[in-house]
Amino acid sequence: MRIPYYGIYQVNNGRLEVYRLIDGYYQLLELNQRGHFPIAPLGVKLGLWQGSYQNPTMLWLRWWNEEGNLLLIGDERSELERLRGEQQRERAESAEQARQAEFQARRAAIPRLLGMGLSAEKVAEALSLSVEEVRDNAGE
Repeated sequence: MRIPYYGIYQVNNGRLEVYRLIDGYYQLLELNQRGHFPIAPLGVKLGLWQGSYQNPTMLWLRWWNEEGNLLLIGDERSELERLRGEQQRERAESAEQARQAEFQARRAAIPRLLGMGLSAEKVAEALSLSVEEVRDNAGE
């Protein structure tokens, strides 16, 4: 078949060998500085990763990109996206709470500023509110 690359992973001793077809012969590739085998035409590297996958914790064959970042499998990508969505929702909730707190603080200042003799227009301008909002909240 003359496939350009092939690997042999011996699970019992955690040994991985990757070979490349060069001039009609398979030659053992050398590990890079991170302990991975580069597969240049695909822009990836193959190596061993210690971790848990579907419960068993052991050495697994994994792929890394050219920058050395582990390429995530489906479950890992799903979990990452779930966490990102959760963080985004929490940031949005925090921003909304901060906006509400700021608005409440501005509303609370309305009676004090009016009591100091400022007009509704000046209070609205100072607090970045509409004149109607100032008048609606003048009695609080």
